[in-house]
Amino acid sequence: MNDDRNLLVDGCSKMGLDLKDAQVKCFETYLSLLLEWNGKMNLTAIDTPQEVITEHFLDSVSVLKVCAPGKGAQVLDVGSGAGFPGIPMQIVRPDIHLTMVDAVLKKTFFWRKSGSSWD
Repeated sequence: MNDDRNLLVDGCSKMGLDLKDAQVKCFETYLSLLLEWNGKMNLTAIDTPQEVITEHFLDSVSVLKVCAPGKGAQVLDVGSGAGFPGIPMQIVRPDIHLTMVDAVLKKTFFWRKSGSSWD
């Protein structure tokens, strides 16, 4: 997990995003839950920790470099799937008000049932 943590922290740092320990722990919890639930209900084809970090987490937070919502902004994530990019954005920017929408019920079930685990 230490290599995974470094991959996440270094990747965010290269984007000018310095994660606090609590944020890193949220990402670690999210990663663990995603991999656990993915084995049960196929939330994403990406299924290794390193790929989830680079292809989901870092890609998701890179949105903040292109479009930096103001403090307290309303953010709508349409087609959230397994929670991307919304949940990683929320972890990095807890001040945003996030609404996530997806047409696939099992995916909304995942983030609604496990969401309180990474707050």
